Amino acid sequence: MDFEKLFIYFLLGGAAIVLLGHLLFVIAGFRQSAGWGFAVLCLPPLGGIALLFKHFRRAILPLIVMLIGGVLIGAAYVPAMIGGPKKLPIVRVEKGDVQLTVTAAENFDYASLVDYPHLSMLQMANPEVTDATLEHLRSMKQLKNLDISNSKITDDGLRIIGELPALEELRLSRTAVTDQGFREHLLGKETLMKLDLTGTKVSRVTVDEWRKAKPGRRALQ
Repeated sequence: MDFEKLFIYFLLGGAAIVLLGHLLFVIAGFRQSAGWGFAVLCLPPLGGIALLFKHFRRAILPLIVMLIGGVLIGAAYVPAMIGGPKKLPIVRVEKGDVQLTVTAAENFDYASLVDYPHLSMLQMANPEVTDATLEHLRSMKQLKNLDISNSKITDDGLRIIGELPALEELRLSRTAVTDQGFREHLLGKETLMKLDLTGTKVSRVTVDEWRKAKPGRRALQ
């Protein structure tokens, strides 16, 4: 079970128990008198605190129940306090385009990318991304924008990228791709219009040749 589900379960469970504790406070108040009952019901938490001080024995059980609920709510935040805030994948839909950002996401399962065949933009500029990771992109027939900067992508990965039919924008900065791989797999790709090859071994001669082959192309190098 992942931490996100545990957080939700603990938070909702704790909140439910706290509400149960409040209900028990109200019942205890009415058992003491109608005045106490309405005070606890209408003036939380002051009514319950007053009942606790004046009639401790009646209020002890509701207090224990509420404390248990508070402990569960606090426990929900323990993983975040220990490990810091978790960076999760972000999914957006803009004008019908589905966009997924997993850059800096923690413990992301890249095999789950097959569950997003309709992505138009994918950002996964992470060092754990390899050529094998790109195998999960094969079904993305609508992918237009791909960012795999700072990854371990090599020329072998460019072969898979070259097969993406709708790809228009590609960021490969600070990867191990070379002039040879680019020429073999991407130089003739008609849909590709924008490139970021900063920090790669792709030569300026090759980039200029690619840019001049089609009007409107842009490249960073």
